[in-house]
Amino acid sequence: MDTWKEFLSYLVGNFDNRQQWEEKKSEDFPFAKHKNTLVTDKIQQLPEEKMAFLLEENTYLLQGKNKTSAHLFQFMPISENKIKMYSYRLPKGTDGKVIKTVATFPTINYCELQKSSQFEEAIFERTDEGHWTTHSVSQTGKDRYFVLNECFTPNQLQVDEKIYAHEKLIFGFSEPILYDRQI
Repeated sequence: MDTWKEFLSYLVGNFDNRQQWEEKKSEDFPFAKHKNTLVTDKIQQLPEEKMAFLLEENTYLLQGKNKTSAHLFQFMPISENKIKMYSYRLPKGTDGKVIKTVATFPTINYCELQKSSQFEEAIFERTDEGHWTTHSVSQTGKDRYFVLNECFTPNQLQVDEKIYAHEKLIFGFSEPILYDRQI
């Protein structure tokens, strides 16, 4: 399998951190689910052949409250062992509401998509062990930063996201969330 196909196979699927959450038994650590689905076939007039779009649907349970979110990412190989990731603003449906599920994701022209102004591109690199890792820092406002560290393996996504304002942590957890692949 080439590394581009390998990367996508690691990323696509249904994941949750049930094992980690049950071990922690903490109100300050979330139970989280990721549903990662390729939506490249819904993007028309793509400028390059090796490009993939992925819709990430998230559900978090923290302190008895559910939160859902979605993100649209574009991935492009830049070499055999490096893949660039961009974040895009989610498109709106015919009802004017932001699309947050694969079921309602419309067919859209590539030139209508807008890159997120709050997220710097991230570069994933393949390690000697066959893992894909990235470290990215995005300035999201004056004295406000989003720090992303991720490691993808065939059966797990390790995600560490933190937001800092005026050098103080305002969002994030004590350790990365370990999303195990669900079959």
